[in-house]
Amino acid sequence: IRRSTNLASLDVASHLMSETAHDLRSPLTTVRESMRLIKDGGNASLTSEEILYLDAAMDQCDCMFQMINEMVQLQRLRTGIPRVDRQWVAISKIRQSIEETLRPWALPRKIDVLWDIMVDAETKVYADLALIRRLIVNLATNAIRVTPESGVVLVQLQCPRGGNAVRWAVLDRGGGIKRRVLQQMSSNRSANGADGVAESSCGSEGLGLLISRQLAALHFSDLQICS
Repeated sequence: IRRSTNLASLDVASHLMSETAHDLRSPLTTVRESMRLIKDGGNASLTSEEILYLDAAMDQCDCMFQMINEMVQLQRLRTGIPRVDRQWVAISKIRQSIEETLRPWALPRKIDVLWDIMVDAETKVYADLALIRRLIVNLATNAIRVTPESGVVLVQLQCPRGGNAVRWAVLDRGGGIKRRVLQQMSSNRSANGADGVAESSCGSEGLGLLISRQLAALHFSDLQICS
């Protein structure tokens, strides 16, 4: 009975977050576009410092948009609405898609996203391209946030010995995760894995991590976190 009650409460909470997220999109768009018009309107009276503040505020709006999208995605994942379109897709194609998505996050802070691919780049994996991109981008953007400016984030791929799956890992050199927080994050697994593993030392928890677990589960995989 307790387990059923907890699941029902989680369903209500995720539905409420999704509805709230939809309501937040319009006013947030108005705020961001107003700042963009001020910045790009050719107003010569703006100082370089004021432009810097506007850029920072617009970046925060972009972060809020990402959180809103994660709220909506969580509800879709929990209700089984998302359609999983798994196909045999080359790792090189997945990498290209991920790099294009990460570029706007990495460039402003001069973060280099490096790849260590210990398998043939043309090896194909059975995956939904959009969902696997979302999974790795979720982990990599968290890693970028905690990486010092001009630092490095590493995306690593390898095949476990004797296995027929590809193990993905996202590694950073952020401040690490406190032991208590790491235990809480590790004990909240929603996907007990098969062969594939995505790993992150992203240093933050929240909707992005919960969604990442769901996305890993859709690929018959577990999400492991280490500091």
